[in-house]
Amino acid sequence: MDTMDLTVAIDPGSGGHDDLIMTIPLLGLEICADTYYFAIALEDAGSEFDQSDVKKGVASLLRRWSEASKACICGETVHLPFDFSDKHVGCIQLIRRDSVFFISYGYCDLPGYSVNPLKLGSFCREVSDFKMTTKTAIDVPCQSFLLAMDFAIASIEQEFATKH
Repeated sequence: MDTMDLTVAIDPGSGGHDDLIMTIPLLGLEICADTYYFAIALEDAGSEFDQSDVKKGVASLLRRWSEASKACICGETVHLPFDFSDKHVGCIQLIRRDSVFFISYGYCDLPGYSVNPLKLGSFCREVSDFKMTTKTAIDVPCQSFLLAMDFAIASIEQEFATKH
């Protein structure tokens, strides 16, 4: 597989629930998550909350994903959190083999409120109880995944740049 689509969109006006949508067609994946924990993290950081700040927070999360993906070496596994909910954290799992990522989606049992979506710390490298929920993993060239990440980040950044 040479190309990969990964989209992340925010549906404003939902009060922070089911308003963050990620799709990865190759995985047959569409996840609806909440921006609620982004709002909490922004308030904790002293930011005056508005929808533009949430979009900036999501773009920041995607940039942390990109950094973790680029730093992933052959044989290593990283987890990229997306769905911060009360009982778990939904995340993409990347396993690096040479110039390919094996990608799946699932969750770990860590409660979402224990992970700050704006400051992931060591989360990406320390998940030990990942449970895959996709039927399979896909193999994607690392460069294709990284380009898809760059596009997703640019898309979110364009949204908040054109609205304000």
